[in-house]
Amino acid sequence: MAQASIETGFDDVDGKFIDSLKNRLLKCVRNTSNPYVVNPTDSESSQDFSENKTALVSPPPVPKPPVEHIDDDKYNFNYPKRGLAVIINNEKFITRDFSDRPGSSYDAVALHEAFKGLGFEVLDYDNLTGREMMTVLKYASVKYDHVRADCFACAVLSHGDQTWIDKEYARMRVKERQDLLFGVDGVSVPTRLVLEWFNDDNCPGLQGKPRLFFFQACRGSGLDDGTDVTMIKEKIQRSIKRHNTGDALDSGEPVPQGSSVDPPEYHLKDMHDALSGGGDFDEADSPWGLRELPTNPAPLYKDCLVMYATPPGFLSWRRENGSWFIQCLCRVLDSNGVRSGSVPLTKALIQVSGYVAKFYESYIPEDPSQHAKKEVPLIYSMLIKDIYMKKKVEKRPHNQFFS
Repeated sequence: MAQASIETGFDDVDGKFIDSLKNRLLKCVRNTSNPYVVNPTDSESSQDFSENKTALVSPPPVPKPPVEHIDDDKYNFNYPKRGLAVIINNEKFITRDFSDRPGSSYDAVALHEAFKGLGFEVLDYDNLTGREMMTVLKYASVKYDHVRADCFACAVLSHGDQTWIDKEYARMRVKERQDLLFGVDGVSVPTRLVLEWFNDDNCPGLQGKPRLFFFQACRGSGLDDGTDVTMIKEKIQRSIKRHNTGDALDSGEPVPQGSSVDPPEYHLKDMHDALSGGGDFDEADSPWGLRELPTNPAPLYKDCLVMYATPPGFLSWRRENGSWFIQCLCRVLDSNGVRSGSVPLTKALIQVSGYVAKFYESYIPEDPSQHAKKEVPLIYSMLIKDIYMKKKVEKRPHNQFFS
């Protein structure tokens, strides 16, 4: 299947789309009730948007955090705003090469509520072409007021695949692996470009702040058979009784499946989901004389965390009321521990992987090649501190009176 790819360029993106995007970002800058935020007219990010394709606007000086001491092992989350969360949900595809992704809208809604609950200003878009995806990310990078934000988050829900690119390393021809995300027009966006828009060079307002990326997409055509673990019930019971740790084995609860029915073509049962539509991508054999180089899926920058639904080379799974990964992610982000700031985010994300690995398995008995398959989300991290999403406390102005 021929796959168009995008690297740079936004000239063919509809002008009305860009104007609407600018207005939404400007609204994010202005709509805030936090007294630590300066007047929008004083912020570089709130000025009238102008086309600047050759240079980035220098951000204003980072405001001094309104605290006396910042823990060395925790990221500073005492800036005026939590930050921007971008959600791109591609569900309705306009090309014959890809089927629709029913159920993805449930993920988008759940993510919106989860990010809102953590204090983010959410910028969400549905059904974007490849170039529209890159346009949203570009403007979110350079036009939002990241200087006064704690962090940045991004979630992309779409079809995905992997590709192998010829590279030269020390006079040796090799194939380098890269992940792809697809727009609804079938145009692919390399995952590395999504991350690059928010590195220190392209988004200086995020220097020293965590950047979080969540990708629900296939990364190849592989299927995870899982590993059978045999447990001896009698020994476990005796151990529980002897040590009086009956609840110790309950590391997490099964994720509820909601009220939506399963896709009829898959005849799924409780806790089992449908394979992501259009995810059957065939990987071509490498040409004779080339070596495949298993590299990272994208350059991972400092203060950056990327969480994928599945390891490199594997398919991801979804059902009509949401994907395995995103539904578990939102369940954990909505938990009291994360929202209160008592549980570090990295620990919570490990729990997400545990939920998916333990409580989900495909159930497609009529197709043995896809039956009883597993999935384990994967985390890449270059964070150097813990993240605590503690709730922001709004201080009232001194001149406010009460009756």
